[in-house]
Amino acid sequence: MRQHLPRAVTSGTAHPVVSSRRWAGGDGGRGGFTLAEVLVASVIAAVIAGGTMMAFVAADKMMRTRTNPALAEAAAYGQQTMERYRNKIRCGPAEIPDLPDWFDTVTCAPTANLPTTWTNDPITTQVGNTGSESISKLGGLKRCYQVVQNKKCGTGDPLVADCYSLEARVCWDNDAVCPCPP
Repeated sequence: MRQHLPRAVTSGTAHPVVSSRRWAGGDGGRGGFTLAEVLVASVIAAVIAGGTMMAFVAADKMMRTRTNPALAEAAAYGQQTMERYRNKIRCGPAEIPDLPDWFDTVTCAPTANLPTTWTNDPITTQVGNTGSESISKLGGLKRCYQVVQNKKCGTGDPLVADCYSLEARVCWDNDAVCPCPP
């Protein structure tokens, strides 16, 4: 099928009309994407890929915890210690009557009772897993805690330690690097 070009008529003679119009992108009529479009698409793809990878990492962590109940049980023992002693790191009267105050209630200065070395916290109740895979059945189960000065918070003066943190450790299976005292 033959195409017919429109003809312009000037002084009685017909001439074909030729357009010199090009695409806005200046590619001579060929399709394509601009650099900005490619960059935007790349950023969107990177965000989607990053979110997908984070989901896989989170799922992997959950599966490792589920397949190793000892870690979940140890975390529960550590949480027990943190809950028991967290209110001792403050300037105020003791909330645990059987333990002496760690800080003077008037001056807020640490007392001699402040456990700055690893101190045993005996395990008296079972938490979490109590089956055959329980860490309490592996032997050598220990739990301990200590209070550590943090000189980089509070007043901002690195010579004044007015911030303290509580650390807890749970060890089992006669771990050789356990900081808990024997």
